[in-house]
Amino acid sequence: MSANASKRKIKNYLVQKEFQLRLILTNIIVIITTVMTVLGVAFFQSMYKISVVPDIEGQADAAVEFLALFTYLLPSAILIGILFTISIILMTHRICGPIVNIVNTLKRFGEGDLDARIYLRGSDYLKQEAEQINKTMDTIASRLDKAKTSSP
Repeated sequence: MSANASKRKIKNYLVQKEFQLRLILTNIIVIITTVMTVLGVAFFQSMYKISVVPDIEGQADAAVEFLALFTYLLPSAILIGILFTISIILMTHRICGPIVNIVNTLKRFGEGDLDARIYLRGSDYLKQEAEQINKTMDTIASRLDKAKTSSP
């Protein structure tokens, strides 16, 4: 795949950049806060033992426990964050792509292209809404056609 094709593919996932980036950023903040809270709770007991236990062996055991948790939980948290971010980008694309399509089709219809209709991919959201808008456009086009043929 060429560099331009790859760039275009990435660009196509952000069809309404401002809205999508705001939604993605909000969700990333939520996932980071959630992951940090979970990690804090998971590490709290070990950190507490390290700071409170008076003997060095107890502190060493708590430190080993802390490092074991750190070794497994931190990479898992990072992986979850990455997967969550990718899923949000894909989800917002499935919402924003149809919105852009609907807006563009309504513009064409408003400019006089009475044959303009909304066509969405099978995996896109807002299919029912697009079908309802298409039915409404069919009704409007039909009424306009009747009005043209019945007027002298």
